[in-house]
Amino acid sequence: MKRVLCFAVAFSAAMAMVSGCSDSDSPRESPLTHDILGDDGKSSETSISSTVILLTGVRSICEIAGAGGVPIIPPRDVVMTPNSTGDWYVSSDQDGNLRRMNWRGRIGIDNWEFRFVPPDSGSEYYDWASDLKWPDRCPFRIWNTGPDENPSDDRRIQLAIIDDDGSGGWSYGDRIYPFEREYYEPLPSMAQYTWDEDFHIGRIMFNDYSGATDYPALGTVVLFETTKPDHGINASHSFVATPLE
Repeated sequence: MKRVLCFAVAFSAAMAMVSGCSDSDSPRESPLTHDILGDDGKSSETSISSTVILLTGVRSICEIAGAGGVPIIPPRDVVMTPNSTGDWYVSSDQDGNLRRMNWRGRIGIDNWEFRFVPPDSGSEYYDWASDLKWPDRCPFRIWNTGPDENPSDDRRIQLAIIDDDGSGGWSYGDRIYPFEREYYEPLPSMAQYTWDEDFHIGRIMFNDYSGATDYPALGTVVLFETTKPDHGINASHSFVATPLE
């Protein structure tokens, strides 16, 4: 209900801005877009209008499979709420403010899944500040699963993190920044991307809750679903756990 109300506020604000459009090609700004956009240490330039930014974003974040890939039915909301085992939860860099995950205004309508795997088969990944590859792997893979549940457009993508706790690699509480470059191995020692077109979602944080785990259980799948043009504010969606790959 809280996220429904947030979307309603954003929708109303965006509609008010549409009625006052100017002929300028420069992005319009508002208090809400100031709250969303940021460079997070890189260039702050963007060509995305604030109307588009306010009408798009993360609609829900749900645990759709738990340990061993067992489906969670119904899917469990994990935004600032412990997961099904009470071990972890998801937030943005400002707790439950999901608008901030649309941090470059480019989130669009694709969905993403985080699939947790043994660390030795997880993803190679990069340091956000230096663009250099970390020597270890993180215990998850990120998939862009497209705007619907058709698996034909699913693709594994690359990521960088901000090592907020200085632990020397990803751990609970570090900010995650996927970027829309196809994943392959071995990745080059320096991240290769187009700024800022490749950055659609970011400021994602998996946070410890119980103190009993270092990361979500192997087989866990977390779905980040975005707002779609045909979604009413109360639209429903069916969730299907995707087998690990």
